[in-house]
Amino acid sequence: MPATPDAPATGALVDGLLGQVAEQLGRPLPACLREAFQRVPRHRFLPDRIWLRDGSGGYRPVDRAGEPDGWLAAAYADQPLMARMLLLAGLTKAHGHDQPALRVLELGAGTGLNAGLLCILAGDEQVTTVDLDPDLAVGAQENLKRVGRAPPTTSSWPPSLSTTSRPNGCPGSGRQAAAS
Repeated sequence: MPATPDAPATGALVDGLLGQVAEQLGRPLPACLREAFQRVPRHRFLPDRIWLRDGSGGYRPVDRAGEPDGWLAAAYADQPLMARMLLLAGLTKAHGHDQPALRVLELGAGTGLNAGLLCILAGDEQVTTVDLDPDLAVGAQENLKRVGRAPPTTSSWPPSLSTTSRPNGCPGSGRQAAAS
């Protein structure tokens, strides 16, 4: 995967995206959610070719090598659903010292981007991500390692001790959330 800058160019793109999401929601995003999007660079999870709507009901390819600026801008142009899902799931609320740690089971690892955001919000050790497609699970794990995140990632269901670090691979007792 060719190198793509992380800052300052992507910082401005992330800030623009978060501003759009806040405008759609009609309120500022919680600081922890802004931090998660700033610390997990979305473009590190995308393939070298992405497909964008062409305005005529179809799609057109945008390649990282051929259109690096357009590709990078597109990488940060369409994420409001993820932010809304994290807000609606209550994953952005502060955790008190008297509460158990939040544990998250994500169904559908995909590229690993959502798991990376969840790791910032709950901690790597509190997130398990599962994908039934072994290739997607491996790709997600590689993408997560590239950005310094290391949640257990598996393609088996139910997750087993051999592929994750927790018994049955699933969140244990305490506060729990599922994301997909």
